[in-house]
Amino acid sequence: AIIADRIDFGKLGLRTKDGRWRPTTDVWLPNGLIPSTSIGDEHLLVDDLFHRQDFNLLKNLEVKSVLPEATTVRSGPFYDLWKSAEAARISAESRNSPVPVSEASLRFSPTLATSGLDLLCKASVRTREKVTQRILSDTQYKTKVEFSSAYKSPQVIDGPDMWWVRNFGVLQTRLDLVDVKYCAGAVEGIPVGFLPYPGPAHAEKLQLPDSVETVNWGFSLPLAEKKLPCGRVHELYGLLAKYGVRRPTELLVQQADGSTTRYPSEFIVVAQDDDTYQFLLKSAKVPSLYTGNPELTEPLAERWKLK
Repeated sequence: AIIADRIDFGKLGLRTKDGRWRPTTDVWLPNGLIPSTSIGDEHLLVDDLFHRQDFNLLKNLEVKSVLPEATTVRSGPFYDLWKSAEAARISAESRNSPVPVSEASLRFSPTLATSGLDLLCKASVRTREKVTQRILSDTQYKTKVEFSSAYKSPQVIDGPDMWWVRNFGVLQTRLDLVDVKYCAGAVEGIPVGFLPYPGPAHAEKLQLPDSVETVNWGFSLPLAEKKLPCGRVHELYGLLAKYGVRRPTELLVQQADGSTTRYPSEFIVVAQDDDTYQFLLKSAKVPSLYTGNPELTEPLAERWKLK
């Protein structure tokens, strides 16, 4: 208490695990929210070996170690980050509307927010996944933005915590840990195992894209190519062709030695049966696809114009 009364706590510098010195307000004590051994969080974690003599003092000074409960705020680093980002988004979206608005003309209400989330935007994937699960386990409330113009009604938007989840959150999916902004909901006709799908509860709460047209295939397809066996990737190609997704410039094919490589799409052959595929693969050494399903093979030939 004496130390806290006599010095500006926020200006104290602490050494983090990456060897740099940072303000106490920007760092976390290890083994609370973030394990001491967490890879990718060295810029956030206090170097507990270097500060081993100070550790109890740092705890008493209430250096962050766990996420606090959300409280109603109208200012602060995280609130201001959210407010600035949302003001810029709303203003940009209004530019071509009959009543464009400036960022300065927006009035944001006090709202519930979790202190410290602004520091976790660049945390490791594992830490962000843990934080995302914590936020989604709590009830999230919308908030209201008002306009100075009498011609525009107030707009309801996500509060700071849900905004953080949408922009920096991470969820475990069938394929890997994936940023929420790239996750997908269940898409009719496509197995969820082919998608960065985090499960029905999260998909519904976040209203994730759930149609072939709205899924971000620029992210989802390369991830599937990386994580799925080649044969399943070929099935996914067939489904995408069937549902009208544009043909990529390159496709993943298997080589005779069992490895995979990418090849320009215009030179790839579609095999009609397994015997043909094995011949093309091992004898002719021609880049080829095989789905094992005529209903998927036909769209590859007809819509993607594969040979």
